[in-house]
Amino acid sequence: MCAATNIQPGDKIPVKIEMCVDPCVTSKGHKFKSQYKCNGTVCEAALVVYLPDAVGANCPAAAFGEFPKANCKYVTIEASAGPLSTQNTGAITGTGTLELPFLTNEDAKEINATNNYDAVWQVIYKYPQDAGRVFQLSMNTNNPPAPPDCKDAAKCTCKEIGF
Repeated sequence: MCAATNIQPGDKIPVKIEMCVDPCVTSKGHKFKSQYKCNGTVCEAALVVYLPDAVGANCPAAAFGEFPKANCKYVTIEASAGPLSTQNTGAITGTGTLELPFLTNEDAKEINATNNYDAVWQVIYKYPQDAGRVFQLSMNTNNPPAPPDCKDAAKCTCKEIGF
């Protein structure tokens, strides 16, 4: 996963995900939801990405769980979060985190079925935060503008998640 982490206030945060799926799994597309909350100059953002219509044919038992990285078929997903702002103060100048939280297939179905902001956070908070799934953000006028996407990984911070 790659995300722009040093951006200017009010910039949308581009994210590129190379989702690993077992080769037996097919899907017609993906969905993502992003949401955030800010307390003063500190924000917490979450990006939930899932394949709502994923199905498997002749799959091994671990196909929808953990399986060897060598078995990955990658699905590229371009997503975004933010821009981080509030009605009272506008674009946030400060720091934050962007998390791609761990979710089960049931969690993804629950999130897909709701537009309730608090319900989504409740699903995300069911699990302890994994530092390996969190990006540290800086929103500062001295930062360069966020790139339009993370196709050029040099313009974003990248880390491997889930292995």
